[in-house]
Amino acid sequence: MKRIFGWIVTTTLLTGMAGLGRAQPATSPGQNAPSAGPAVFGRVKAASSDSLTVLVGRARQEETFTIDATTTVEKASQTIPVTALAPDDLVRVVYRSVDGKKTAASVSVRPPRDTGGRRKNPDQPSGSSTTP
Repeated sequence: MKRIFGWIVTTTLLTGMAGLGRAQPATSPGQNAPSAGPAVFGRVKAASSDSLTVLVGRARQEETFTIDATTTVEKASQTIPVTALAPDDLVRVVYRSVDGKKTAASVSVRPPRDTGGRRKNPDQPSGSSTTP
């Protein structure tokens, strides 16, 4: 009898926990849902108050996006003006395309990638050795 009761309690708890996992929203309250639409990654070529030109992918294909009042630009979790973007900044642009015109919905500046250099002492020039 104890085994049957234990099995029923265990099954009820597991079923209840599985239901809770499905009932939760995709984002927490207070967080913005991610913008829907296609996205590209690349490096900033030029930025102005009404447009952003990005070199996309390894082929560095030039893509130009219109900037409007609804476009958000974030760097280090802070909203910045698009004019604060610098050439060669690594960005992710989520955009919407209307009548062949690409309008940026959001632009996120990514931290620069590590170049892979393993300099232990920042004052030591690269290529020199510390051993005699």
